[in-house]
Amino acid sequence: MRTAFLPCLILLSFFLSSCGESFVKIAERNRAGLDSLQADMKQLSDLIASNPGEVTPSAPLDPSPVFKEDEGAGSNTAMVIHERLTEFEKKAGDEDLMDLFLSNGLENCFIWSTWEEKAFDSFESELQSALGLRYLIGYKTLEYIAPKVDAQLNYTIGGARLGVYVFDREKKEIVCAFPLAATSSETVNYQYRESGGDQAQSAQSWARSSLWENLRKAILPALAEKTGGTFEL
Repeated sequence: MRTAFLPCLILLSFFLSSCGESFVKIAERNRAGLDSLQADMKQLSDLIASNPGEVTPSAPLDPSPVFKEDEGAGSNTAMVIHERLTEFEKKAGDEDLMDLFLSNGLENCFIWSTWEEKAFDSFESELQSALGLRYLIGYKTLEYIAPKVDAQLNYTIGGARLGVYVFDREKKEIVCAFPLAATSSETVNYQYRESGGDQAQSAQSWARSSLWENLRKAILPALAEKTGGTFEL
């Protein structure tokens, strides 16, 4: 009985010691991968800051980039606004609509890795998926003209131009880079409160939102065409 019971005690002891780990403890176990990913994000940030020109691949990228929003299952690619490649908790200003919020999971991995609280069950698997990414895509605002609605509800279409940069973590270089442009919608549908509502402000907010949505819609097919990959929300 004792010899049969001993392995059970060992297994129970192992289970109790391995469950309920904190975010920090799990992060430390994956420290080498985190440091490598952070170094690559810093390198991409520096390359973008140097204002590189367009880079057109001579053939579809190999392996093929696969992007699903917030690093969904099967993704090997993440997209992050330039400013948050190194400042994971940087907040965009009210006038800055260029953060497309496509890969929040990548930034969250670094933020959560500093928490002392007990980690949720899937944290380590999500962390390891992020650490295994092949491609990082950074984008920055090259030009921004805010849409405007005046007090008489006259609407002026706005637009933005982004620089989009695809970084291969194995090659340690930008393998694709191109500009991307979009405008706010030609017409604006908006809602406002009849009592105390500011129609111009409501209309302008919806116009800005349409520009943000149009950029999100434009970037994915453009990346698919340029890289030969699969990009979907």
